Amino acid sequence: MVLVLSAILPFVTSCSDDDNNGMDPENSLSFTELPGAVQLFVQNHFDENSVELILRNTSEGTEGYNISVKGYKIDFDKDGLWEKIEAKDKGALPANIVALIPASISGHVESNYPGRGIYEIKKKEYGYKVELAGKPDVELNFDFGGNVFKIDEDDNPDDEKISIETLPAVSQDFLERHFAAYTVEEVRNNKDSYEVKYTDKTEVEFYISGEWKRVEIGNKNALPESVIALLPEKAVSYIASTYPGKVIKEITNKQDIFEVELYKDIDITFDKDGNVWRISDDGEDENNSQSKITFESLPQPVKDFVVKYFPDTKVLYVNRTYREYKIGLVDGTRMDFTMDNQIQAIVSVRGEGIPNGAVLPVIANYVGKNYPDKRITVYIRQYGGYFVELWGYPVRKLFFDLNGNFLRTYN
Repeated sequence: MVLVLSAILPFVTSCSDDDNNGMDPENSLSFTELPGAVQLFVQNHFDENSVELILRNTSEGTEGYNISVKGYKIDFDKDGLWEKIEAKDKGALPANIVALIPASISGHVESNYPGRGIYEIKKKEYGYKVELAGKPDVELNFDFGGNVFKIDEDDNPDDEKISIETLPAVSQDFLERHFAAYTVEEVRNNKDSYEVKYTDKTEVEFYISGEWKRVEIGNKNALPESVIALLPEKAVSYIASTYPGKVIKEITNKQDIFEVELYKDIDITFDKDGNVWRISDDGEDENNSQSKITFESLPQPVKDFVVKYFPDTKVLYVNRTYREYKIGLVDGTRMDFTMDNQIQAIVSVRGEGIPNGAVLPVIANYVGKNYPDKRITVYIRQYGGYFVELWGYPVRKLFFDLNGNFLRTYN
């Protein structure tokens, strides 16, 4: 389909300041000057002949493209990926646009706000922010899996006392199963979560969907065994063997990870499979200091990893802390492993970068396909996903979720 440019150009000089968001009209482009990904998106979801204005956004930190289509605005990043879509009249976005986000998001809106459509969708570092058409103003925040975790409604109080019978059924079932013998003090709707407090200072928090979010036991007691059993079996075993006699005080369920707090200020983060991700120990345990160890004393899986992917360089040092193994190689490569032998970070100064086999295969495949002339030099497993930095100029910084799905990039 070929765009008739004469249908676009008159709008370039006549659009209001609202349409160009304060950007210089000299940054206007023709449709054919846009990246192929942007052209294809517009052709697939809108009538390209209804394009009114195309601007290149060169603001620091927000480089990309802003397109005004009759009735809609779409923002793209510099690589041509959409970042925000909104209906100018704050009416409902069409179904083919709403289909770009997880179905569970539109399902949540239909179930909890019948008759309300979505007028704006914006990609965020945590997932998606959507704003609903109509009144009162409602803003919903979802993770990349489509799970709601924050709700902002203008006409709602910050929180209000409610009866336990008004909690979602799944929340009531949770309380009955784990805390039937406890005495409820109060129940609150905190707008983006529910909170139940018991007379012994125990607190249970739920996501707005009704799924449990956090459990904290009161009066220095131990959490019920039935609650601890909600953790992955591998995590329970790790705590029992590594911290014998320590009592679990609090568990927070963050969808893809579990945060566990023990008495004596020990915090452990596990992934959904029970692998240790991070340990934070604010106590004065003498084992928290860093100590030199030999390469031969490392766990076999760690030694196998180093020998397999870095066979041509010698080990410079090996240190052990309370939470991880730290390895340095003569060629400048540095690696961190968790205490359960999972790779936590690799940083390389070698021109050839980090071997593809040393990183998550789906991430290595993405980089090889989209950046064939670049190599991975930084690979870090962070809270919520992976951070990857590529060799060369300009430096590319990529972010992936825990499954290795690409999220976004920064220069």
